[in-house]
Formats: sequence, C-alpha cells, structure tokens
Amino acid sequence: MKKSIHYFKVENTDGQKMRFFLLIFMLAGIVGIADAQTAEKLVISVHMETDVTPSITGTIKGKQMQPIEGATVQINTPFGTAETTTNNNGVFVYELPSMPEENKFTVSIKAYKDGYQTSYANTSFFVNNTVQNGEPNEYGFKVVTATKLREDPTALKIIESIEQNKQKEAQMQKKLKEIEERQKMLAEQRELANIALLNDLQEWIDQFDPFKPRNVFAAFVSQIDATVQDIYWGQFNFTEAKTREGLLAMQQVLDSNGTAHDARKAFYEKAAIKQSDMHKVNNELNIKYGRNHTDPVD
Repeated sequence: MKKSIHYFKVENTDGQKMRFFLLIFMLAGIVGIADAQTAEKLVISVHMETDVTPSITGTIKGKQMQPIEGATVQINTPFGTAETTTNNNGVFVYELPSMPEENKFTVSIKAYKDGYQTSYANTSFFVNNTVQNGEPNEYGFKVVTATKLREDPTALKIIESIEQNKQKEAQMQKKLKEIEERQKMLAEQRELANIALLNDLQEWIDQFDPFKPRNVFAAFVSQIDATVQDIYWGQFNFTEAKTREGLLAMQQVLDSNGTAHDARKAFYEKAAIKQSDMHKVNNELNIKYGRNHTDPVD
C-alpha cells in the first residue's frame, strides 16, 4: 500500500487559525484489470498534489515499469470526468477546480492505449483537521514548516513509510535491471552456442561427405570399365529417385497428421522397386548406351 502526505494551514472566515493535514492513502491495490488476456497490462500509480493547485497526478507504466507515452487517461472525480494523455515520461496531470469539501472522496482512473490491456484504478483520499498557525495561499491553505512537521509523530511515521516505499521501488527497479541484464547475457550465450553448434555440424558434415551414398558409389564406379559406367550411374539415379519419392510420400503423411506407421508404409510403397521395373530400366539403359547386343549389363 503506497502512502504520501502533504501538510497545509488554513484560516477560516471567523479569523480562527486552523491546520489541515491531508493523509492520502492508496486504498485500492492499483492493479490494472485487463480487457484482453494476451496484451501487456498497464500499471497505474496515482497521488494528489496540493502545493499550489490541487491536482491528480500519476504515471502509466508497462509490466517492465517502462513509461507509456500517449496513453489515454480518463479521471473521474467529484467534479465529473476528464480526459488527458501521458507525456513521454508516462506522466499525466489533472488540475482540480478546487479542493473537494468531502472528508473522503474517490478518484477513479481508466487508462488505455492500442496494443495494451485497458486498466482501471480506484483511489480514496482522506482529509483530517487540526489547529495550526500559518499564512494562507490563494486556495486558503497554509504551509507547515519543517520544524512543526518533525514535531508530529504521526506525520513522521507516514513519511518514514513513504521513504520505505521509495526504497522498495528502487530495489525493484534494480532487480528488474539485473533480470534484464541476465536475460541479455543468456541471449548472447545462446547465440554463441548456436554458432558453435552450427560450426561443429558443418565440420561433421564435411567429415561425412566421403561416405555419402553418391560419393561412395562414385568411388565404386571409378573402378569399373569406363564403357559401362553410364549404365551403372543410370541404375543409381533410378534408385535414388525412387528413394526421394518415398521420402516425399512419408513427409506428406506426417504433414497431414498421419501416424508414424502410415508414414513408413507410404515410404515403402513409393520407394519399393519391383524386379520387373529394374529389368525394364536395365534394358532401356543398355539400349541407350549401345549394350543391347553385346555384353548387356544386368
């Protein structure tokens, strides 16, 4: 619960000197109520400024506590509803026509911006009266001196609480920054690890290159009579094409959410080579390369 305090003095029409101290309590946990579950929430912080002109001020921030510029803020007070926008620091200000007369009044805030969840906040402000000396300003308030402020134990306790909240907020900001730095470091480490993995993979591929089917077959064919090497290559290309057809059929089944069993079955059906098909290919290759009459290659 966040608290803040402002001290003022006022003199009534009968000449009696009065002291007002305004105890402002953040009664509602200022937590945005989201319109949509997927967008980032807006975090609303509200307090009252009364040093010169009574006003409602606050900030609109994202979940990483970054200021949100250009957010629309609707402010509902006893004087009605007003609308404003946040500046580049995420700050909004609404000047009240005067100080509300009620001992307690509520301010409702609605903040929204494209790409973010709409958030709401309700804050109640209390005013208590005691006697104090001082000179009135244009609003009838009188400023309490620092000496008088230190003599008030209740005020000191509230100020101490405010300082503690400031320290907690500073610690939270520090922690968020540390988390952000760790995430950045982890991202850099992942990038380095991916680069190292790709380099290792490429090295492995290069080492495996001599053992690829086509390269192994090339080494084998190089030892055969050059006049029939084209026929052997034709046989290899035929079987390689059938294998590609099987792999394509298998992938189509998997892409259609088929089972692994159905995918294997599709592969076998497309990649299988019948003996009659192989004889036909061999005959065509022998004819193509002039081996159909003498020493055909089987």
